[in-house]
Amino acid sequence: MKNKLLKIIICILTLTLLLSGCTGEGDVTDTQQGIVDLGSDAVTEEITDAISDTQAPEKTYVNMWKYSQERGITVRDIVIETGKGGEDIEIIQLTDMHIAYANETDLQDSQISKTYNSRTWGRNGQFLSNAVKCLEFGKNADQIVITGDIYDYLTSEVAAQVNKYIFSAYANVMACLGNHESVKEMGEEGSWSKSTIEARLETLKQSWVNDIYYSSKVLGDKVMLIQMDNGTTGSFWDSQVPLFKADLERARANGYVVLLFYHIPLATYNIDYYSTRSSLVGDTNATVRNFATSGSCSALIGADKEIYDLITTNGDIIKGGFCGHYHSDFYTEIVAQDPSGADAYIPQYTLIGTLYGGGHALRITVK
Repeated sequence: MKNKLLKIIICILTLTLLLSGCTGEGDVTDTQQGIVDLGSDAVTEEITDAISDTQAPEKTYVNMWKYSQERGITVRDIVIETGKGGEDIEIIQLTDMHIAYANETDLQDSQISKTYNSRTWGRNGQFLSNAVKCLEFGKNADQIVITGDIYDYLTSEVAAQVNKYIFSAYANVMACLGNHESVKEMGEEGSWSKSTIEARLETLKQSWVNDIYYSSKVLGDKVMLIQMDNGTTGSFWDSQVPLFKADLERARANGYVVLLFYHIPLATYNIDYYSTRSSLVGDTNATVRNFATSGSCSALIGADKEIYDLITTNGDIIKGGFCGHYHSDFYTEIVAQDPSGADAYIPQYTLIGTLYGGGHALRITVK
């Protein structure tokens, strides 16, 4: 409400300045061109007075996370109410571990060798201990979901280490692919052929903990978790559409709330998030990002449009989208509706990677 009033006030003031700024026939001032100095004292005072007169409340977020420190890890907490009662369900989201290893056999591949020699960041498993620390934090949860970039790049040694320390070590792990798992040489994605992608994904299938494209799970007869790949190519896959549609129908029929997990944040189509700053105080990776019209599904064609339409027409049962990729914390809200057409907003939680600082996790408590 306050944002809308502010925009209206600015428009009115701008129009007033335009009308009062005319100097005569043939003259064009900065004000007439639409260049209005909103930093001037007079304009600033008028806007401030007008806003204070409205007594509009601050923006109310749907379900903003809260920060705390626990066992040396920065933890974010959200609570999701289902109205079903029973035991609480605890889900831990982790993301962007960037585990990097290469053995002698791996280094015979020219692409892997090039990456290994040029990319010292994280080399030889520098970030594995932080990943394990965060996994240990979540080991007693009902589910851990890792939203991509577990691998820094694709090698047989990374696959072996991830299987040993993550997939085989923790029975409660579900994982999405990110944009790094299928890469051998950094930046090669721009010249990939269809056969390259298919071959990489076939390799990943052999060692991944769940289906690499799509999987779902119901916990406590009240919450459905869905993970789906949009990290490999930046887009969703045609094969995901019927599975996602069927799961949403099942969730609605059984009264489940739905939580979505994917790697790359979705465009929100929400004007409030054109310029979004990290919500993590002291985040050295903080940048301003446009979540309104950029990100996954920003083009809205093919499978992306079908998936996005399914998400945004089920805003009453989808209670959150959880992702990573940007290496900073961002809270945004996707514009959606319920089946009747009533407005709804789906919180989207973009989490920083486990490798930073003492480690990072998001704890979701479903009541």
